[in-house]
Amino acid sequence: MSLPFFLLLAIFICAIGLAYLLYPQKKTHTPRRVVRKRKAAGGTGTTPPPKTPSPDEIMMAKAGMTEKEAIRKVVEAFVDEDPAASARIIRNWLKER
Repeated sequence: MSLPFFLLLAIFICAIGLAYLLYPQKKTHTPRRVVRKRKAAGGTGTTPPPKTPSPDEIMMAKAGMTEKEAIRKVVEAFVDEDPAASARIIRNWLKER
């Protein structure tokens, strides 16, 4: 005796569903709330790679300058090079405020 078509289809669908549930799935990411809980609990988790200094930071360190001093030096050079453009920039900035 053969089983009706719908009964075979139902058994086939159940077998696929069971295989899906039993097959181990690869997780692509950790949910944010789990990461927050690990950080709150003091867990190490994954550590970020060490920060590599940018070429500008290396240049400033060699010259013994801070970031603020380096910015001031660049701005002064721009003002000396083109005072009209720097005046326009300052006027526009003051109008926005």
